[in-house]
Amino acid sequence: MSMRWKLGCLTVLLSMMSISSSAGCQLVLGRVLNKESGAPFRQIEIALVPDTTLRADVFLMLAKATTDTSGAFHLDASPVRALPNQPAPLYPDEMRKSGIQGEVLAQFIVDTRGHADMSTFKVLRATHEEFTYAVRIALPKIAFVPAELKQRKVRQLVQMPFHFCINGGPRPLLRPDTSAYWWVPKVSAGVCPL
Repeated sequence: MSMRWKLGCLTVLLSMMSISSSAGCQLVLGRVLNKESGAPFRQIEIALVPDTTLRADVFLMLAKATTDTSGAFHLDASPVRALPNQPAPLYPDEMRKSGIQGEVLAQFIVDTRGHADMSTFKVLRATHEEFTYAVRIALPKIAFVPAELKQRKVRQLVQMPFHFCINGGPRPLLRPDTSAYWWVPKVSAGVCPL
């Protein structure tokens, strides 16, 4: 088999893996490495296709990228962003009175209209059920700028931490879900100021 044919198969496999993600459309970042030597493949074209079951004579490419000298690539897309001045989850009264601080790490899909699809809402980590309830109530009221791929709005799976700090705390960061939990600092003196 020629090297070009192998690389073409690699491109197709990467595209298929990207589309099979749980969100249907993810931001695709990665590196292409030689399996045997671990050396990066440079100047390899990566293509994102919508469906591998389409007829062979119909080839639709949603996005493409070329690997750099380290084998890294990213597809031209714009991720979901939270709009400024959105409502925050309400701090549960009993938790505040008791001086209990906490966090919720939520995962959900932001749809093409910029709303959280609550049927996809999942809690990846939570310190207290009361905080989870507060996030579940507030999330449908938060507006987002939807992700875009090739100037078309698309759904995107994201993870977003919510910190419940009595005297304030960090702003929640919205990040694309890559099937691995993003590290977020646990609620502590450094995260929740006294």
